Amino acid sequence: MTNFFEEFLIWVKKIFGFSELIEEDEIIQPEPEIFIEENNNMKKVSLHFGICRFDKDYYGPDNDLRGCENDAKYAEKLARQKGFETHLFLSEQATYQTYIDFLKKMADELVAGDTFFFSISCHGTFQEYMENGGEKRKTALCLHDRIVWDFETKELLMQFKEGVKVIWVADCCHARDNFKTLNPNRKGIPKFLDINNIKNEELSVKVVKSEEEFEEQSEMKCSVIAFTSSTEQQVSYDLESFIDGRPLGLFTASMEKILNSPVNQKLSYFQLYKKITQQIVKADYAQTPQLQTVNGRKDKIAHREFLL
Repeated sequence: MTNFFEEFLIWVKKIFGFSELIEEDEIIQPEPEIFIEENNNMKKVSLHFGICRFDKDYYGPDNDLRGCENDAKYAEKLARQKGFETHLFLSEQATYQTYIDFLKKMADELVAGDTFFFSISCHGTFQEYMENGGEKRKTALCLHDRIVWDFETKELLMQFKEGVKVIWVADCCHARDNFKTLNPNRKGIPKFLDINNIKNEELSVKVVKSEEEFEEQSEMKCSVIAFTSSTEQQVSYDLESFIDGRPLGLFTASMEKILNSPVNQKLSYFQLYKKITQQIVKADYAQTPQLQTVNGRKDKIAHREFLL
């Protein structure tokens, strides 16, 4: 069985194709020309999903979360401040068909130089299967009315044109081992649903695509900067704001606390990633954010100002 880091890399490759994790000792000091100036002709569109309530006919009862809608509202606020045309969908609005249709629309409309920012806060899940004598895993986001598998997301992103930049921020779980040993007295709620407990029986017979089928598709043409709130083997926690106590995910609450400081208004992706990680460590939760890049020099991408 592979360790959690190896399995997380497999998940990244499934969705984004080849990707590079950004490590601190690999990052060079930024130079002024690394930061990218905005072009007024470039289109900037964002989509934000925050799901606190889940369809009981599909998932079964007692799966609601507290802070996901606030997570989405905060991400949408950041996007507006950076000049994005924003689209916000909360709980019952954040459906599978809305997700599919919006990403297809963006793939069709956006061209080289444009930016698409997607944020999502919800439950996550996974399903394991055997292939060629080995254990494999597929992961999914839990939208309001059904799950969307990693291979479905990858197929949508494969349609984006070359030169389009995708910023991907996910505050949810792709978890396995850690949820088995959670301390029930902790304040945070794990944002994880066990696939075996989801009420809809159709999932158990859904056809699983193999890694070979993924490899048969052409390479992704767009570039991606991806923030995820934890590794594949960890849960992400539904907690509260460090500023005013309203329900927020731990990852989003950490981001809010950091960006609330005037001295942190122009952090690079990498600087923000490191500060979020440090804040989560300080809060004493076993949750390790990840930063990945696809189709771009990671030293330059990592030192761009966040959301530019």
